[in-house]
Amino acid sequence: MKATDFDSPNDVSGQIQSDALFSCLRTTLKAAGSKGNQWPIDYEIPVEFLKASG
Repeated sequence: MKATDFDSPNDVSGQIQSDALFSCLRTTLKAAGSKGNQWPIDYEIPVEFLKASG
């Protein structure tokens, strides 16, 4: 199994074959250190993977 580079969702777009996409990727404000660091993990990355899924 290859690790996914969450900064490059288009690299795996051809591997995503499904009618539904669920994201369990989340962080806490404490772990992220700031809301600015938390936003990409909780929102931007899942949205980009959804777009890459086609």
